[in-house]
Amino acid sequence: MRERMKTLFLACITLAIFGCTQTQVNYTSYVGQQQDWPFATGAIVQTRFALPLYQGPPDRPYRILGWIEVENARGALGLRSGGVEYAVKEAAKRGADAVILLRNRANTSGTLAPTREGYARVIAIKFLL
Repeated sequence: MRERMKTLFLACITLAIFGCTQTQVNYTSYVGQQQDWPFATGAIVQTRFALPLYQGPPDRPYRILGWIEVENARGALGLRSGGVEYAVKEAAKRGADAVILLRNRANTSGTLAPTREGYARVIAIKFLL
């Protein structure tokens, strides 16, 4: 009986840690004629992700590949992962050189129930030569 309880306990802990984590990724391709999208003479850029993340228009011409929206939940014991990291990885998979951050939100609630943890919306871009 004791051995069965140990096994059941470990199964419940594993489910609580890994079973509740889910990520929803939506990609919308840009279709239509590319424009002279706005760019700046200087830019604020984060380089801690797989691709550069611009906080506004980048500092050189580009074309838009599409929009990426990511929303992810965390496991019941607090495993966390932000939406921005997922959005940047998704943009990299789609051939982007960088992303422009449109919106970012993180939930820092300390509850044990699964809650929405991260949200990000970015524009995936490809630089022109």
